[in-house]
Amino acid sequence: MAIPSRQIGWSTKSNLLWEISKQLEALTGVIGRNIPTTTTSTTSTTSTTTTAVPSYSYFANYSTTSGPAACYQAQDQFQIYTPASIDVNVPVYTNDTLTTPAPDGWYSFSGAIYTVSGNNVTSIDSCPATNAYSYVISQIDLNASIGNTDTNLNGKIITSTTDDGSGSPSSRTFSSAGGYNHWMCSLASIVPTFGYWANDVFVTTGLISTQTNIGAC
Repeated sequence: MAIPSRQIGWSTKSNLLWEISKQLEALTGVIGRNIPTTTTSTTSTTSTTTTAVPSYSYFANYSTTSGPAACYQAQDQFQIYTPASIDVNVPVYTNDTLTTPAPDGWYSFSGAIYTVSGNNVTSIDSCPATNAYSYVISQIDLNASIGNTDTNLNGKIITSTTDDGSGSPSSRTFSSAGGYNHWMCSLASIVPTFGYWANDVFVTTGLISTQTNIGAC
């Protein structure tokens, strides 16, 4: 409310109160003019989190021939990657950014065969059970291998199997005495034939040389 003008004829008390009121009015105006104005600004920040696709890595033997061949006669090896733990219907890639589809075929690791078709695992099977064999070859046996019509058989000791686990036959030929570790794989149900040719007869008994099953291939 505005303070009225001073009037003629006021009492001394009225004039004093009017003076006090005017002084208070002036003081209030000064204080009001010097009150700082504060402006508060609020900044909103939106945080975006990008989650990378998780990838699982496996070092696998690869074959285009068969699952067992991937286990024991791999044509190639791949570092393969999947966005989830490998299983049926999980896609398979050959790079960790999961952009290059793995070729169709069979992949094996940890005793299992993974069939991949159209970039996905379509089935999972077990590798056939196989045994590995080590050898100690005696010079005496090598010297006994003589008199063969096929002279290429002389001085040789041979081990062979009709199935190395991949469904294919396999053989190893030794022409020097010594030890040979993990030299042959054979389906667990098949013991490789081991011996030498002498006078066109394959000798499998009485050998000093040894063939030893050392367990899983």
